[in-house]
Amino acid sequence: WVRAGKPATEHLDVPEPGSSAAPFGVSDVVTRVDPASAGVSRPPSAFPRSAESKDEVDSRLREAVDALLESPALDNEAEVDGPPEFVSTEHGSRLALIESLMAPVLTEVVAIIAARDVDWDREWLELVPSLAPNPRLSGSTDLINLRRAPGVFLYHFAGCAAAAFRRDDLIGRLLSEHLVVDDPYRGEAPAAATLTPDVVYPSGFASRCLHDFVIRGLSDAGVLGRRTAEECWARWTYLYSVQATYLSSLGFSSFSGWPHLEVEGTHQTALRVTVGKTIRREFAEYRDEHASLRSGLCGSSFELFEAAAITFESNYGSWASDRDWVALPTG
Repeated sequence: WVRAGKPATEHLDVPEPGSSAAPFGVSDVVTRVDPASAGVSRPPSAFPRSAESKDEVDSRLREAVDALLESPALDNEAEVDGPPEFVSTEHGSRLALIESLMAPVLTEVVAIIAARDVDWDREWLELVPSLAPNPRLSGSTDLINLRRAPGVFLYHFAGCAAAAFRRDDLIGRLLSEHLVVDDPYRGEAPAAATLTPDVVYPSGFASRCLHDFVIRGLSDAGVLGRRTAEECWARWTYLYSVQATYLSSLGFSSFSGWPHLEVEGTHQTALRVTVGKTIRREFAEYRDEHASLRSGLCGSSFELFEAAAITFESNYGSWASDRDWVALPTG
């Protein structure tokens, strides 16, 4: 992790759409009924710690990861079976500890993402599979899955941070079939098919729980305000859901609950994913040259992306139409 070189963070110029640093193109939050277009938020112009070297960031990241892995919540000797009351209590306390120890890890990863250094990205990306290991244990699935929680948190937080800094190239790498983890049930599988929110949150609306953690983390890291953080969540989660739909066509079944995304329309018509229209228009303009597709999203094919997007939106709209809107964003 120790690398000498240019500062880890630097001023971020606003890039051209569809480039390797494409704008996320997410509209302001709008109501579900008769939504109106709004302006696109600008990404952070700079990360606060612009004078720091790679060595300093790498050192702190290494220390944060070590502290996380040494946590009693991830101790291989910790009990992972017992009566329901024990499992429920232990899951809550261990999850709270993991969430708190993830904060310094995520702060340093944000600094690296902001630097736009592809080689440096390669180093922290290796943390995703290492923080989501296959525990090979028997006992309570809920407690065993917590061993993989750091990888889930890192994966989705990094995706939202990549959206914040207009790193469409990095979003493509995260969602690519080439980023694989050791899944307890399927062996090696794409991260997008196995690092699902329900791994961490086995009950309730798992994606909404993950959303709350990510939004809080982006705010605590000093990267984004609430509204822009919500836009970045929407962009990442939409693309993640489209990729999961694409992967299901390849035999990687990954459905484990619906994502926490805003919809628009009325109960008398099919609901639409609010962010979908803007993103699909952006991808249609650049087609196979879009940075996320060039980096591996949907097999690097615009046609495959569009087909998966249509399927996902249709399925999600049908599900959302049957839901109490209070379960969805701004409901």
